[in-house]
Amino acid sequence: MHQGRRSALGGAASALEEILACTGLERGVFATKVDVETPRVDQGGIDVACAAIRQERYMKINGEAIKTWDPISGLYCTGDARHIQLHCNFPHHRKLALEVLGIDESASVTREEVETAMAREKDVFDLEDRLFQAGACAAAVRTPEEWDAHPQQAAIAELPLIEFETVECKHEDIKQAAQARLDAWMERRDPHAASASGLRCLDLTRVLAGPIAGRSMADLGASVMRVSGPGRPYIPMLSILTGPGKQTCEIDLETKQGRESLEELLKTTDVFFNAYRRGSLTKHGLDSASIAARHPGIIVIEIDAYSRKGPWAGKRGFDSLVQCASGLAHAHSVALGQRETVSHLPVQLLDYVTGYLATFAGITARLDQVATQDPSSRIVRLSLARTAQWLRDQGVKDAGQAWEMAQDVPASMIESEFVERTTPDGAKATILGFPWTTEPASKAGLGHVIEAIGSGPARWL
Repeated sequence: MHQGRRSALGGAASALEEILACTGLERGVFATKVDVETPRVDQGGIDVACAAIRQERYMKINGEAIKTWDPISGLYCTGDARHIQLHCNFPHHRKLALEVLGIDESASVTREEVETAMAREKDVFDLEDRLFQAGACAAAVRTPEEWDAHPQQAAIAELPLIEFETVECKHEDIKQAAQARLDAWMERRDPHAASASGLRCLDLTRVLAGPIAGRSMADLGASVMRVSGPGRPYIPMLSILTGPGKQTCEIDLETKQGRESLEELLKTTDVFFNAYRRGSLTKHGLDSASIAARHPGIIVIEIDAYSRKGPWAGKRGFDSLVQCASGLAHAHSVALGQRETVSHLPVQLLDYVTGYLATFAGITARLDQVATQDPSSRIVRLSLARTAQWLRDQGVKDAGQAWEMAQDVPASMIESEFVERTTPDGAKATILGFPWTTEPASKAGLGHVIEAIGSGPARWL
């Protein structure tokens, strides 16, 4: 690829190189601490890296491009000449946002109606707060300087990009239980297969960052169970994109039977992905500390929007919202030469990079248990906002050729990376396989038929 795209990718390329460095570390641990064949890794190059952080742009159903956004989701100008992002891809978030704006909710609401309502709003930050208090999803567009002065950024700045915590086994019987979980994985894994072989991953995530982490684990040889709840909304096209290789079941955590079913799965789970809003699963005993205590040796991975600390720790958030709040969208717009309008980064960069980081963090945590001979549970924490800070540090805020970054890599240049899968309703889905291994499970035949959400049994196959 020409230098323009390389320059424009800036921190994004650096981010993916760092992720690949994690793979290098993983290979080193495998080679020196475990008697296995070192997995083969294809570094791919900048073209594949560009494609890997915009997979939904390449996905087709029966040859047609997909749509994942509600028509009224997006950026709006408010009456004080500021901008705010609405995220209305889930029906209940859409309804709540329209209520705050004083618009009668219906399927026929147009962007023009929302624009008119936004023009009446004279304080973008007051509107942001009212939407948040109502349970809607929105974020005002801040400059990098405004975000740096925000108390949430001050809290995030104290955290590492990936936070690892070891939950010490305080009693011998607990250590033995943790070791038994580790031994069971060692018995299941194939030393000649991909690097996540033998891992069992429980995926309680939705939308993109968490599901990408789970799908990447499946592509790398893990058994992944995607758990949904009755009535929980999801975005069908993204579920297809992130569904290959996953088992799927439905569990009602509001019932005793449902909680028991999940506990039964957790007994033999190696990695538990949780991307639900912070605190929302605590009432079911599914906070990280409780899971780590009940299931010694497990690796719990938390993915938050705005991190575990600060006044926004429990705030609802998605990639586009964090881009706006953190100054990334503003910086990208300035790089494009835009003064009166705002544009997001042309990819859901925070979701993809955080998802890939979560994949490798999970594998690294398991290998750390082996390397240190300490089978204690690990808690791993990541957030979209902390990833945004890292990317700013890498240089995304100064992307000098942002327009180049917006251009997709021609599909013909990465043709060998595409795989075909069958959707639950029998359609043909064309998607990118996992980009950095020569023989990922997704290309070797795993998951040719993508399971319908919640359609399978709640047990490992």
